[in-house]
Amino acid sequence: MLVRWIDPFENFVDLFNMRRGQWIPFMETKEEENKYTISAELPGMDEKDVKVTISKDVLTVEGEKKTEKYKKSFTRSFTLPTSIDSEGIEALLERGILTVNIPKMPEKALKKIEVKVNGPPKRSMR
Repeated sequence: MLVRWIDPFENFVDLFNMRRGQWIPFMETKEEENKYTISAELPGMDEKDVKVTISKDVLTVEGEKKTEKYKKSFTRSFTLPTSIDSEGIEALLERGILTVNIPKMPEKALKKIEVKVNGPPKRSMR
């Protein structure tokens, strides 16, 4: 009789990263002088497995990792400041690290607005 031994610790590490098929990759955000950067550790993933979208002021990173044993997915959303250039956003996946560069809009110089008085000036009562 052939008995297959099942190793109870085979996927022990994955138990901490998986919840109902969910996977929570490590992500980091950083602000620099002229851009924001979001980095994500996505080992074993290809560009076809990752999707980066922006809708209004929310940037969403989604991915799905499939193997013979399991299928895991993740979704992370980031609310962006209004001072970004959404047309200039770039995403690069290299050696399992996704880097999303979000350029800032150039700061505009403050414009002084003159305050005018409508009608004759009021006299103080003394």
